Amino acid sequence: RTGFAVLAASDPANAYGAAVAWPEHETAQPARRAGAYVVLHDGRLVAYVERGGRSVASFVDDGSRFAQALSLVAPRIGEWTIERIDGAAAAESPQRSDLAAVGFVPGYRGLTMRAARP
Repeated sequence: RTGFAVLAASDPANAYGAAVAWPEHETAQPARRAGAYVVLHDGRLVAYVERGGRSVASFVDDGSRFAQALSLVAPRIGEWTIERIDGAAAAESPQRSDLAAVGFVPGYRGLTMRAARP
């Protein structure tokens, strides 16, 4: 897990949306919004989690790294259900097996992780 950083999207330490333009994404419009999170790996954007966590966007092709990134956000949210990944239903996402490997389980709304808050 070395090299990962979870930041509030509005955190001054998050350069995206301030000093650096957000990367292009087909379905997401990331922004420096209160309640949203970004996960960086070695300074590069891996995931954007919208406020409330129901929708997430992936900025990497590596499903394992994306899942690992989301597992680091989970303790900040508590019980977390992802309904949409990259604009599609989470339960149908190609990343679902990688997310299952880090503790997300299928539920009626999407993929859920029950993580205790720190």
